Amino acid sequence: MLEAARIVDDLKVGKVFPVYVISGDDIYHQDMLLKNFCSILLPVEFNHGLNIHILETVPSTYDLLAMANSLPFFASWRIIIVKDQNYYKQSLISDDELKELFSYLDNPNSSTCLIFLVRGNMDKRSKLFKKFKETSTIIELTTPRGSNLVNWIKKEFNKYGKEPEAALISLLASAANGDLYFLSGEINKICTYVGNNRVIKLEETRSVFAKTLNLGVFQVIDALAEGNMQRALKGLENLLDAGESEILINHLIARHFRLILKALVLKDKGVSSRAIIEKLNVASFIGEKILKQSKLFNMEEVLDILTKLGDLDIKLKTSSANSKRSLELTLLQMKDVECLQY
Repeated sequence: MLEAARIVDDLKVGKVFPVYVISGDDIYHQDMLLKNFCSILLPVEFNHGLNIHILETVPSTYDLLAMANSLPFFASWRIIIVKDQNYYKQSLISDDELKELFSYLDNPNSSTCLIFLVRGNMDKRSKLFKKFKETSTIIELTTPRGSNLVNWIKKEFNKYGKEPEAALISLLASAANGDLYFLSGEINKICTYVGNNRVIKLEETRSVFAKTLNLGVFQVIDALAEGNMQRALKGLENLLDAGESEILINHLIARHFRLILKALVLKDKGVSSRAIIEKLNVASFIGEKILKQSKLFNMEEVLDILTKLGDLDIKLKTSSANSKRSLELTLLQMKDVECLQY
């Protein structure tokens, strides 16, 4: 499996394969790579609907192959991008169609660049994946996490000639929840906001992204984990007033407490702090925060919190009860705070 950067370098020097499979959970870099395919292989004058075909739905394998076997229109390449995720479910392709597809993969049209885009990972046991592995160029793009995410954020700032302080990187990484589109947009806004300043400090940028969902949720989680219910409820109120989903807020809070539980379990087994942070698969500064917060709980308390959040998830999805009230009451119960009377 090849890296995206190497593929782009190959495209620029004319090294192009007729069939690619791009898979993984990193949608941002998948989309960026597709743009490179189109811009490099088909300059602007040839980059039109006659030479680029994006298939959100594949009518049939026969239609796909008829298109793939057609010559490009006054250009060196025809690009076909298969985005139909159902197409990769082998049970939905007939044996005859699969046979035709396999035959094409063994002898593809040399002037067609056929790209199969898989959002997520294919079943590596399937006949289709095994055939792709034999005949095609496979690129698996995984969303950067932990130190890789930190390095990615630094590089994005460097594109603007900026140097963010560690606290700003920490907050962005925590708020993003793996969403690189979110991060790219926030970094662009921050760099525009600070103007010519090369070094960017957290305090001068808070107002740029203080209302975003994940940042707000992370601040609520911090307050909860530290037992500051007044701040937690205030942060929750701000999110709900902005129209954010109670279900998503509850999901993100539960995710954080599952990390705290994992840290407690590992500590109980005698695992070192450094090793715990690695096993949490998060950036070191987030891991340090989780380790610090884990000292405020024992495993029984965290399990009880996760049970409450699980019950709330079911209630939010199935009950007609007041969702805001239900979420507030659940948060109040987390640290045995006496519920407020309204």
